[in-house]
Amino acid sequence: MAEKQQEQEECRLRPLSDGDLSDGDLSNGEVLIFGDDDDDLTSHRPADRTSSEKWGPLRFFLAVVVAAVVGILIWTCAYEVPTSESTLAERQEEFLRIPSTERLRANLEYYAAMPHVAGSPRDKETAEWTRDQLVEYGIDARIREYRVLLTAPLRNSLRVVAPSNATGYVPTLREKPLPDDPITNDPTVLPPFHGYSASGNVTGQLVYVNYGRVEDFEWLAAQGVSVEAKLVIVRYGAIFRGNKVANAEARGAVGVLVYSDPANYGPPASEEGYPESEWLPLSGAQRGSVFTGEGDPLTPGWASTNGSLRLSMEQARNGSQTGTGWALPTIPLSLIHI
Repeated sequence: MAEKQQEQEECRLRPLSDGDLSDGDLSNGEVLIFGDDDDDLTSHRPADRTSSEKWGPLRFFLAVVVAAVVGILIWTCAYEVPTSESTLAERQEEFLRIPSTERLRANLEYYAAMPHVAGSPRDKETAEWTRDQLVEYGIDARIREYRVLLTAPLRNSLRVVAPSNATGYVPTLREKPLPDDPITNDPTVLPPFHGYSASGNVTGQLVYVNYGRVEDFEWLAAQGVSVEAKLVIVRYGAIFRGNKVANAEARGAVGVLVYSDPANYGPPASEEGYPESEWLPLSGAQRGSVFTGEGDPLTPGWASTNGSLRLSMEQARNGSQTGTGWALPTIPLSLIHI
């Protein structure tokens, strides 16, 4: 009896499909089983049994099915599952009632009221305010400190030194203030810059390279134009700005200027830029990083916690160490700067 019980426990029933059993199969009390040692389905058909013996396995199978159905019904009664369209609509309405335009406006105004560049005192204030808001909502929120390498411009300058009839042009490299937006007049607002751009003072002939893609450089080379020891000017779009810089560096350029082309970001001829429309204003320049790695350049692949191992600046600037190659001075420009 114990052996028979053990044999039953080692067998697992599976749902039967229409192709598994036919009417003739059921009349002979056939049950398909498979054991742990063999995943192949085996058909066990009793050769010679009495009527009651034939239906014994089937009764057991039906009992299991009935027990499963009863269990499902009990679970359904205990946990209400929203399936009807009316219940789904109620859930949707409840979800849509939660956001508040007033609260969204107040939060956005708080974040946008003052510059809060990463690592600045204002950035810390906004982080603490955000944490306090989340705690008020019942979320266990906390601030964890990481010490990462960040960059900010001390000064940016660009001027034309040749030909002689164009040497008077010196762009401001700043965006024009907007009358209805006081923050654009804030002296603490940093000018447009590229994060992790190299510092340097470089001079060279200017070469336009479209989007700065590999194929753009290859097309120039096919025309006999080299960018070695030259300044490259490219437009935003098509690929990540960091790849534009890396492509220029790989071909010997000394610096990169990246501008926002109105064809991609500016308003149509019949429209004005922001705030008259959603388009980038003509003096607007895109900020962003040119770092092609991930995380902190000094801790590639691990957390920048206190006491963690760090690369030196020389190692970080060496592309063979981190795969970044951020060695060229770069400046973002707006249309009115070029």
